[in-house]
Amino acid sequence: MKTAIDECLFYGIEETTKAEILRKNQTEKIDNILSLEFDEKVKNEILLQTNTFVETKACKEAKKILEAQNIVFLTGQAGSGKSRIALELLRYFHEMRQTFPIKLTNFEEFSSLVSTDFKCCVLLEDIFGRTNYIFNDNTDANILNDIKTCTRGGNVKVVITIRSFILSSCERILQSNGLWFPMFTVDLSTTFMLNKVERKAILNSYQCISEGLSGENIFLGKREKEEVIENDTVQGFPESCRLFFTNANYSSLGVNFFKHPTDSLLKEIETHRTCRKCRSGYLHSDNKSTCRIRYVTMVYCLLNGDKLKHT
Repeated sequence: MKTAIDECLFYGIEETTKAEILRKNQTEKIDNILSLEFDEKVKNEILLQTNTFVETKACKEAKKILEAQNIVFLTGQAGSGKSRIALELLRYFHEMRQTFPIKLTNFEEFSSLVSTDFKCCVLLEDIFGRTNYIFNDNTDANILNDIKTCTRGGNVKVVITIRSFILSSCERILQSNGLWFPMFTVDLSTTFMLNKVERKAILNSYQCISEGLSGENIFLGKREKEEVIENDTVQGFPESCRLFFTNANYSSLGVNFFKHPTDSLLKEIETHRTCRKCRSGYLHSDNKSTCRIRYVTMVYCLLNGDKLKHT
């Protein structure tokens, strides 16, 4: 392991005090990582997707790029499978290269936690925003330099997920920083879009464990599967499969859900908004507070790209 003292000697810094400060900063970063439970959280997320994950050509390409360049950008529309592939990369490099898995959601955490001395694979998920471009030129640009430095050191690998319409906004800043190149990018909405074989495999993987996901054994016949595979879903195909096999209201719609998933969510929202039992004061299995919470949650998900963001 390269120590702070080594770096000082390399750069001609002989003053002991400066060397000790560098050593202390590096040690604190490593201690911060080890004291957190990012690895356990990431492992739990990986376990949730283990039985439904399908290794696609996009995933294989991402592994090759990350192995060779220490950085890869996963881009595509919401629900196209960026996060699933990113978690698979963390799992793969943890098991095969013994890297410590870390998942971050903002720039500031990177500089405070990641050290070139520590062998890790870092997932930066939607750090440029989910619905609109978020970037602070004064502070975040310096952190991009830290990311570039770490990935060139050899110990740190970085996976960055960016939605397609956000990438068009941040391409300039990434290029000017020397961090982003087209060859480092796996686009799940164009070049590496799911083919029919991959879509079928994903659909089958969810159906096989549907009872464990929703408590019901959800079955699609051969014709229904073919129709689903042929359809261009409104949102990403993997996310559509997840929603269909985990929500009884959606699965009851059959193939129509894959054609109009947002319409299905809107109908459910309207049902809770106009709940006559709640408005009349009638006591039913779900009290008023529960219905209201469900209504607000579904509206939030609809406006926030089908995601609940923890704050």
